[in-house]
Amino acid sequence: MSARRTTARFSLALALVASFAVGGAAASASAAGEPDGLYSTSSPGEGAANGFVQLDKTDATATPVGPVSDTYFFLSVEVVNGLGYAIGYEADAEDAPFQVFTWDITSGAVLTAVVATAPIDGEFSLEALDTTNAGVLLTYLQSGDIEWLASIDPATGVVTPLVDLDTAPDGRIFEGIATNPVTGVTYLLADYDDGIPAYSSIDIATGGFGESVFFPQFAETLGSGWFSEGDFDATGTLWFTYSGDVGVARTDGPAEVGVDAVELGDPDIVSKAITIGQTVVAPAPAPEPQLAATGFPVAPVVGGAAVLLAAGLGMIVLRRRATV
Repeated sequence: MSARRTTARFSLALALVASFAVGGAAASASAAGEPDGLYSTSSPGEGAANGFVQLDKTDATATPVGPVSDTYFFLSVEVVNGLGYAIGYEADAEDAPFQVFTWDITSGAVLTAVVATAPIDGEFSLEALDTTNAGVLLTYLQSGDIEWLASIDPATGVVTPLVDLDTAPDGRIFEGIATNPVTGVTYLLADYDDGIPAYSSIDIATGGFGESVFFPQFAETLGSGWFSEGDFDATGTLWFTYSGDVGVARTDGPAEVGVDAVELGDPDIVSKAITIGQTVVAPAPAPEPQLAATGFPVAPVVGGAAVLLAAGLGMIVLRRRATV
């Protein structure tokens, strides 16, 4: 693991994409509480809690969504069907367990807070959030030196390991998760600590990793670095936080076509918190997926969790990476 990874890293349901009001390349100023808005969390002071913010799609100016929390540090966020989700922990509590939250994107109010549980012994941390087209809320689960792509149920807090990331065929470093609603492909934003951002597709059912796709043009435009976290909009444009002094950027067209990046701004936000709201409809009932072997005697995410997520949709820190 690279020296720059010595700080924290951790990382819903509903599917079939509907329509969005704003495309990435033609982004405009944002109104508060937009279901397809660009959201993040404010950067906290030393050891302090933080709050939710909405980012302007033109220059990434951050507008607070409600007051800063008195209790929680929100590490990663997701917005689906107008409802916010987050993972984090109690900021002032020593060895506080990770929790999964739902929150109101207009007022910033925390609606539910559930302690996360995972079928592993000892401490663990969570990082990154993403919703697949199949209706699963994804995160990264880490315990010691072992890391998995996992699902998390915001209603129960149950974290289910899906893919053992140590089975990746090379030394990539996992950062964020992003599913393109246009194609349904889920990407793991993962680089090689070489200054060139990259991602690769993941087949959750088989545990198969796609070839890494590198974006050297991004390194030329934005400078050497990596994707900290990202999210696709309805056009396939990737909005992301980037290492260094860049802050927030997006691709200038559908990312899967291979394009350049547009720098938006550098607001004072948590680098692992970026999402662009999705509007989806609940999928028809589907057979339980055959998930990749993880070494855990746990059931895949199905049925009850998917129904709960569709209806409502709505780090004990082991190593903490800089979050601003």
